[in-house]
Amino acid sequence: MKSLQKKIILLSLIISTLSFTKSNTQLPDIYLCGYESKGAKKIATYWKNGIATYLTDGSSDAEAFSMVVEGNNIHVVGIEFSGYTPVAKYWKNGISIPLYERAITSFANSIEVIGNDVYICGQEYGDKRNSTAKYWKNGIPTNLSNGESMALALSIKVIGKNIYVTGYERTKGNDFAAKLWRNGISTTLEENSMAKSLFILKNNVFIAGNEDRKNANNYGTYWRNGVPTTFNTGKVTGRVISRSMTVSGNDIHIVGNVYTNEGTVGFHWKNGISTNLDPQASSCEAHSILTRNEDVYIGGYTTNKKGNTIAQYWKNGVPISVKSDPNSSSKAFCIFIETYL
Repeated sequence: MKSLQKKIILLSLIISTLSFTKSNTQLPDIYLCGYESKGAKKIATYWKNGIATYLTDGSSDAEAFSMVVEGNNIHVVGIEFSGYTPVAKYWKNGISIPLYERAITSFANSIEVIGNDVYICGQEYGDKRNSTAKYWKNGIPTNLSNGESMALALSIKVIGKNIYVTGYERTKGNDFAAKLWRNGISTTLEENSMAKSLFILKNNVFIAGNEDRKNANNYGTYWRNGVPTTFNTGKVTGRVISRSMTVSGNDIHIVGNVYTNEGTVGFHWKNGISTNLDPQASSCEAHSILTRNEDVYIGGYTTNKKGNTIAQYWKNGVPISVKSDPNSSSKAFCIFIETYL
């Protein structure tokens, strides 16, 4: 009897060990969101491990700009056109949840999910091409600007009770100023500049963007707690637009694009050192970056030999395309990694 009990205990330990090993070596699920063209229309799309899920039916143009996976729930934001009007959209598990009761020119650019609370930032357009930067918490809007100029809210993060949003606003001189809103209070980072992406680590606020000056070619900018640092493009000449950033340990990662006379070049900067993501492509764009452990994931798209754009991601510099019709076009604007512990 004792011998049988020992065998049962040993077998249970082996099964537990195997289960633990499997769960800890399982590859992460990799999500991208953007759009895929079907005929003349753009269909808001997200991909899980390269397999597409369509969020719209293709009757009107739609694009997905940002996503978060929380538990069994997939949250995506973007736009869908109503006639000629782009309208901010939020999808939860593929079901559209309206942010507006009627078609108002608006964009939903970024999403953050904390527990049961869903935060979305974007902008609503009014008369004279002005727009109001805003965020929604569980569908309830809060204005960040007064609507008297053009203001965009492009990235949102929530840390504890603090809500951070970054973007930019047109000034009286008709230029743009990079902005950070914390709990609705506006701070100007720099005149003649734009802020595009937000990352927060241990009370340090990192913001990626660019200076909007005629002599700002070849240089991107990021701010750490309001202090700017520039980075360059090496031998590639053109205007730099930073799109996304993350910080891992002591390493600062930024992705963005350099707009040259020959085309667009996607770049990854690690601690200021630039890497061209696809030197052979006629055009390539990088829009989103994440790190997991020692791996770096970048979401974006490249142009194939037929001139069609193909959504893809790079893992440690190696490109991986989604499964799509090579005769259609697709673009990815955001990457999200779901890991298993």
